[in-house]
Amino acid sequence: MDIEKREAFVIRQVLLLLISFLLVWIVSSFGHKDALEFTYTTSRSFEKFLLASLAIYGCGNIISVCVRKSVGDRAQFLLPTIFVGLLIFYGWKTLLHNEDVYIASGVAGILLLIVAYVCRVKNLEAVIEKMNRGDEKWYRLILFVGIGVWLAFVVGNTVARYLSYVAPTYDMGIFTQMFYYMKKNLTAVTTCERSKILSHFQVHVSPALYIFLPIYAIFPSPVTLVVCQAFVVISGIIPMCKLMNGHGFSPMTKAFFGLAVIFYPCLAGGCFYDFHENKMLFAAILWLLYLMEKKKKLFFWGLVVFTLMIKEDAAIYVACLGLFMMFNRKEYKKGSLVVVVSMLVFAGDVYFLNHYGDGAMTERYANYLDQGENSFVYMIINLLKNPVYVFSQMFTETKAQFLLWMLIPTLGLPFVTKRCSDYILLLPMILMNLMGANEYQSSIYYQYTYATAAFLFYLTVLHLEPMEKVKRVKMTCFMALASILLFASALSLKSKYLPQYFENKEMYQEMDVDLARIPKDASVRATTYLVPKLAQRDVIYAYNFSEDLTDYICYDLIYGSSMEYYNNDVEKLKSIGYEEILHSNHLVILKRADVK
Repeated sequence: MDIEKREAFVIRQVLLLLISFLLVWIVSSFGHKDALEFTYTTSRSFEKFLLASLAIYGCGNIISVCVRKSVGDRAQFLLPTIFVGLLIFYGWKTLLHNEDVYIASGVAGILLLIVAYVCRVKNLEAVIEKMNRGDEKWYRLILFVGIGVWLAFVVGNTVARYLSYVAPTYDMGIFTQMFYYMKKNLTAVTTCERSKILSHFQVHVSPALYIFLPIYAIFPSPVTLVVCQAFVVISGIIPMCKLMNGHGFSPMTKAFFGLAVIFYPCLAGGCFYDFHENKMLFAAILWLLYLMEKKKKLFFWGLVVFTLMIKEDAAIYVACLGLFMMFNRKEYKKGSLVVVVSMLVFAGDVYFLNHYGDGAMTERYANYLDQGENSFVYMIINLLKNPVYVFSQMFTETKAQFLLWMLIPTLGLPFVTKRCSDYILLLPMILMNLMGANEYQSSIYYQYTYATAAFLFYLTVLHLEPMEKVKRVKMTCFMALASILLFASALSLKSKYLPQYFENKEMYQEMDVDLARIPKDASVRATTYLVPKLAQRDVIYAYNFSEDLTDYICYDLIYGSSMEYYNNDVEKLKSIGYEEILHSNHLVILKRADVK
């Protein structure tokens, strides 16, 4: 046996042994959610593990000989492929039901290193070249399957979340009542947002929300809102694919990169905090970037106007895009006009909110404001007085975790550039996600990441473009793997909503029937998880934010805090004229005695 054959034999035996271990680990861990706990380790029998592994190893050798005889040289790819596939599956399964980003990052990093090493097999580059020339339809099919899986997961579980009485007043109850008023008289009025009658646009300037109204008018249900939102978020893959086409990505690269985008953790994560206007920003920003590249002036300016109508802080993102156009693309006139328009709109929105609305939300940057200071001008002055303080606010442990969630699926490519002007598109992440005091802004489970995600992926496209074709395929492959692995870690616990709904379906339906006893024209005060179910009416208040004497008061008894409200207040309410008209194991409804 010559040296080359001896090395191939040793590699084959090592791979077979590793495959055997992986199979035993995977099979033995099914049905266990505590594989990362030491109690799981001590409950395993080492003797059984070893015997099972050796048995599989022996069978694998016999199968390997037969396969090599039948398929010839192609067999050299078989064992590495099986090993890599099992390794990825084992890593993915390990991360299920675990939201620790450090563990997810470590597992993803180790897997990518091992995959990168194992993939250095003979003729791999020739295989990649051949796959790069493959039929476009197969890679489109991969993306369609990815989108289908994402929609099934997100739509199924977010709808179940609402039906299971888990969606709270903020924000599901607010938007449910707002769309009820929009359908009724085209106003965006709410009572539960600030415990008084006011337009939602006095809190956030978001006229772009009317884009959902025609569909809601046909299907007037909160379910319509979360379903439409999911489709709007994932529709961002369309401009993303167009951008990839414009930068010369091969079909295979587009498939891998598309999967990295689809399973980017924050896209699904934010959908699980119900409905919000910010989630339109992902698709809107990507379309703006595409139209900017294609120089379609009319559509570009139309979309600029629409994006500025999504919310007042959308002007920050559009202004950053304008700066990028000026200093990166040398479109000084057009870029400066975008910046000026954006800043004028932002100033106008802030003026309107401060003088005619509920005030701009400067408290999200309270860490830069002294007592009595309440405007962005003071914030900027304080930043200039002590810029080092900004770093202390940006690099906390929570924000470090946020950066891992956001950057690992892109392999950190947005930071790998020789052009300083590229970093302009990282300003939204710094301004909106890292600098603020609001913990929600630096979380992948809320609505503040969608514009940031769009810019990060666009920068990734720019930095992939000059790479050699084979390296580009490898990088996007690793991105797809990292995104899917972190998606498993970040979102697998969200899969609980569907089984939870079906396990308790009768209880939820019984609660729906009980709540339906409250007349549609009655005013209601309800605990937070009941508000979205009752919000399609003129007057409703969140219990813990209001003390108004409404016609009805409702408590859900599923949650401890709601039971505490009930226990503390029920006797007082009865003493001022309320009477219980329903008291079940899950729900209490009180009615004011003078209400017919």
